[in-house]
Amino acid sequence: MSLTKWNQYLRHVELCRERIQSFSQYPYCLSAIKDLSKIEFHPKVTYIVGENGTGKSTILEAIAIACGFNPEAALSPSRQMSMLVIMNELIKKNSQFIIATHSPIIMSYPDSIIYELNDGIKEVMYKDTENYKITRNFLDRPEKMLKILLDEE
Repeated sequence: MSLTKWNQYLRHVELCRERIQSFSQYPYCLSAIKDLSKIEFHPKVTYIVGENGTGKSTILEAIAIACGFNPEAALSPSRQMSMLVIMNELIKKNSQFIIATHSPIIMSYPDSIIYELNDGIKEVMYKDTENYKITRNFLDRPEKMLKILLDEE
């Protein structure tokens, strides 16, 4: 059985804007949440990425609480790769993942959708995420990046 948009576990989440008393209070004041109406989920993997403080963990925690789950903790790079293997095995058994991460390794799962939070929320390709570009630039030129970062002129 293949997992399609019609038989996936979560198709989308919506912010019930009429229930919000004030968009000036946290977490509704975060631009990703203030501008949120609906997030459509990929039937297999949906990533929510962005800088600290943009609201990705807030969105993930709200989804987890609504479904009765808890978010996962940080993992080492080798454990992140192991996680991809486990994710793939579970996806083959019709599991669905919604993940908030900074990790280019974890967000590399090919059959997925990535939403980047940065002054709102937008769908992006894997290699266009800030986390991928920054990590790639650092790993391609660590000496140059360290000189830029640590130069005390």
